[in-house]
Amino acid sequence: MEKASIGIRFVSYVIDAIILNLIGYALMFIAMTSGVEYMVAYFIRLPISIGYFTYLFGKGQTLGMKAMKIKLCGTDETYPI
Repeated sequence: MEKASIGIRFVSYVIDAIILNLIGYALMFIAMTSGVEYMVAYFIRLPISIGYFTYLFGKGQTLGMKAMKIKLCGTDETYPI
């Protein structure tokens, strides 16, 4: 099994960041239109990011990793981790 290059890993992270920003800004917009303060709406994004990476790393791939065809595997090259 080959290791992914730093460029491919970076692109997968950028894809994940774009996805999280779109979700975060949509939720911030919804929260702020319902009267929630800006800082409270901004901190809604933190648990979403933590949950996104925790859940999808546990499954072995984030959406960006799927797009770049990268999988997490154990040190003994077993999948899933």
